[in-house]
Amino acid sequence: MAGPAWFSWACGCALVLSGAVVTADDPTHLTAEHVDTLHKEFDFDKDGKLSLEELHQAATDMRKRTAVREMKGAMPQFDTDGDGRVSRTEFYEMVKPGPDSEDALTQEYVDKLWEASDKNADGILEPEELTRLYHTESDESLMAMAGDSVLKSIDTDGDGTVSRKEFVEDGGDTDANFDELDKNNDDKLESSELVHMATERFSHEQEMRELIKIADSNLDDHISFEELMAARVNLHEESAGHLLHQWAGHFGGEL
Repeated sequence: MAGPAWFSWACGCALVLSGAVVTADDPTHLTAEHVDTLHKEFDFDKDGKLSLEELHQAATDMRKRTAVREMKGAMPQFDTDGDGRVSRTEFYEMVKPGPDSEDALTQEYVDKLWEASDKNADGILEPEELTRLYHTESDESLMAMAGDSVLKSIDTDGDGTVSRKEFVEDGGDTDANFDELDKNNDDKLESSELVHMATERFSHEQEMRELIKIADSNLDDHISFEELMAARVNLHEESAGHLLHQWAGHFGGEL
């Protein structure tokens, strides 16, 4: 459920990513130089330590970088005439309504995607407009659509909300995540609450808390370079460690 997979699934197109990719399951690829670069990049106040707030900001920045990278990879698939922009015709060729089935895209949904993307209503998507589809948290209308999509996928009784049973038993998630999303404590989740699961922000926030817990050896709620370096190998089986590997790949050309 988590992550922007709702859109890549909707498009039905593979993202062609360029550049070096760090292998997530091999900790030897995250070198001291990688750790040093990540630590310096994310230490926004330059105090030599990473706070949870800085890690959250780093995650936001990296999602934006990833969105641009994914857009550049997908652009040739959309932009079939090679003019550097995506026309309505090209968009609809890539994002087609499917056959009549539970998971199929409807014409109405595709129309809404186009309208939400074409902000200036000029019938053309510039690269920055297409990027929003890969960074949905930057656009309220796309976020609302994503929340509705998540709701539809796990609202098995069709009452317009997601119960704890639907979320945990049918959706395969956890009680802890349900409680974190249930902001008004009414023991059910609405689209506006589920929207946080429609991007990677929700999982990234959890992973950054996990990173602090694992790497903060002196329990000061911050991570020094030495602490991050010491935790490097222990992190390789954790989701937070996998995320660091991915982020290190973005800086591969700079190292």
